[in-house]
Amino acid sequence: MWLNVQQSFGPIYFDKVGLVFKKGEIRLTPKFVIDASRFILSLNGLYISTPLVDFNPDFNLDGFGLELKTRSLEIGGAFLVVQGEDGEKNYNEYLGTATIGFRKRIGPALALSAIGSFTNYDDSKKFALFLYVAADYPFGGPPFFFVLGLSGGFGYNHDLIVPPLEDIKEFPLVKEAIDGPKKIDPKDTGTIITEKLEALDEYIPPAIGSGFGAIGLKFTCFKIVDGFGLMTLGMSQGDFEINLLGMATLMLPTTINLGRFEPIAMAELAIAARFNPMEGVILVQGQLTENSYIFSRKCRLTGGYAYGLWFLPPRLGDFVFTQGGYHPRFKCADRYPSVPRLGFDWQIDENSYTTAQVYFALCGHGIMAGGLMHIRYQLGSVWAEFDAGLDLLFGWAPYHYDVEVHCFVNAGIGALSVGLGMGIHFWGPDFGCKFKIKIVIVKVTIKIGDQSSIYPLPISWDEFEGTFLPEPKDVCSITSIDGLVKQILEEQDGVETEIWIINPTVFEMSTDSLIPTKKALVEETEQTIDTNTNFGINSMGVTTGDLDTTHKVTIRKEQADNIKNKFKFEPITKLAPTSTWGEPKISKGHIKPPEVNGEQFLENVFFGFRILPAEPPKAGKTHEIGVKELQYDTEAIDDAYLWEYLTPFIQDSTLETEEAKRDRIQNTVANNDQRNSILEALGCDLSEVNLEEAEAIAKSFVFAPLVK
Repeated sequence: MWLNVQQSFGPIYFDKVGLVFKKGEIRLTPKFVIDASRFILSLNGLYISTPLVDFNPDFNLDGFGLELKTRSLEIGGAFLVVQGEDGEKNYNEYLGTATIGFRKRIGPALALSAIGSFTNYDDSKKFALFLYVAADYPFGGPPFFFVLGLSGGFGYNHDLIVPPLEDIKEFPLVKEAIDGPKKIDPKDTGTIITEKLEALDEYIPPAIGSGFGAIGLKFTCFKIVDGFGLMTLGMSQGDFEINLLGMATLMLPTTINLGRFEPIAMAELAIAARFNPMEGVILVQGQLTENSYIFSRKCRLTGGYAYGLWFLPPRLGDFVFTQGGYHPRFKCADRYPSVPRLGFDWQIDENSYTTAQVYFALCGHGIMAGGLMHIRYQLGSVWAEFDAGLDLLFGWAPYHYDVEVHCFVNAGIGALSVGLGMGIHFWGPDFGCKFKIKIVIVKVTIKIGDQSSIYPLPISWDEFEGTFLPEPKDVCSITSIDGLVKQILEEQDGVETEIWIINPTVFEMSTDSLIPTKKALVEETEQTIDTNTNFGINSMGVTTGDLDTTHKVTIRKEQADNIKNKFKFEPITKLAPTSTWGEPKISKGHIKPPEVNGEQFLENVFFGFRILPAEPPKAGKTHEIGVKELQYDTEAIDDAYLWEYLTPFIQDSTLETEEAKRDRIQNTVANNDQRNSILEALGCDLSEVNLEEAEAIAKSFVFAPLVK
């Protein structure tokens, strides 16, 4: 039950008072705001409760909002406590957001905004802490990179979930810095914090054992491009990741007051880069947001780019680079980022629509590129359209190309239509072509060239070796992974030989080959490697059954037999591209190119050995020394130290010039009784001391020293 008061008592304004009776407990909930001059305080979730039969008052406050204004300072804040309910959470979370603005009569003023939380776990002494602060101020810099703001923060026992590319602008750490400090209404604390809480729970949830740091920069480039970049470093148990997130906005014109007119063009680009050494992936992406347009907001710009590199098994060697996406029939692997077409979509009016798109992609399969242009006009049931497209697919050796082009014009009334169109499909390098022509409802196919040459012929070994492999001596290699102490080059018969000095306690080596292997030998003994052997040589037309490859390791030691038992050999597997090592598909003596949606890599293929000691070297054992041998007695010695006082060095005052000092050195350096007595005491033969070059010694000083 609520009782409306709506009265002021001095600085306190009472809005209403609530009274609740539930489960034998009575609760009084006052709603009021304290407004004293330039200070406003609003309490959220304040109530007093007590059992009806036993007066034992309990006070509760969920949060509060405040505002303070002075001539030079403005402070606003909202704070809230979120408690777990029905066992869903085992922690209480204290959240807050605040803004601080400094006022100046002339020039820009510094403004700060912050968001943070503190989490206290009920079932342990652990806690979580998160804080992020953004400063809005023109710090300065060159025109092409003028800094407008800084931001930074950290999370302890908080996870950081990076949003997808299209949601970067709403990511709390990006949004807080780009939007800058906003006025906080102290009377609306609950709504403000609830919005912040939802975003934090989605992207920065409490997580024991995790943590992150973040630093951001807001800038402008010649006041044409406004940008913000945020670098984050996330850590958890067994994982480490670096992310770079950013937004860049271009708007033209930038300074003209257009009134009711909008800028002629706007491009807003979201950027994300990810590096995870534990997963072995580097991924860079960029994509235009839905706010990008040209001429009119109805003419929306689209497009993006992506680069991915995988450097750890099982995807070692995989890569992709694309602008505008992939071939329309390419079934993108889950690990490859989805990228929209580069182009525009323009709904000119209710009757007219046009779109243009282009794309390019490079991956282990080959190169894909193409584009599309489509125009349509419809007035009632009468319609007309134009459509043209191009799709290209280029494969590696054996070099081949496959190009499809189409263009048609259709017009009609309802379901009835007439049209004129042409499609061209050509391939090579033995050129072949098909024309498909449509006139109204008649279709004609024209074939030109060798139709069987749509697929390339196998190449020879010499061509394959010259295209894909280095010099024979460089096909196989051996690398010291650990334990290499020194490398020595020794020349024998005019040939330099490299000798390695290895520390046996941390010894580890690896062999590698550019050719995948089906059989592995150590000396003459075959090793069990349990790897994928279903590969051939695609460009040569060599099938799995016709290909036999062997990887052999030989270890020798002078006057020693069976040395191989001193080592253990672990297989090293990688990805093998199907365009090179895949099972060829033969059609009438020609090689079919890999399918657009086919596997691009063969997994678990043997390429080398990891060589380790069979048994770790045994630690050396020292002789036992009895305690008796280490026992001793001390003996006091009187006058054990003899203190000697040295006469201070005093320069000969008559030697005032550089030349005079050098002459003194030249005349005395060869004969020095004090030096001779020290040398004799050390057992030196004075006849072997040669100081005949006295003049050279005197001139060797850059500045003449002090001389007696």
